[in-house]
Amino acid sequence: MDFSDFLNKKQKEWDEFYPIPDFSAMSDEELLYQPMSEALLSEKFAKELSKEIEKRNLFPK
Repeated sequence: MDFSDFLNKKQKEWDEFYPIPDFSAMSDEELLYQPMSEALLSEKFAKELSKEIEKRNLFPK
């Protein structure tokens, strides 16, 4: 098992045991203060968080 396989395995374990929170139910402040450690561990978490932040236009371009 190489490092990439190890990371993929850990990411799958993380996603199974730590469900993605309902970001749409959070206030803007709660949304922006989500632990970045989770976003680093879970690509799925990061994508869902990013989608909600973009949807609310919290960081306008």
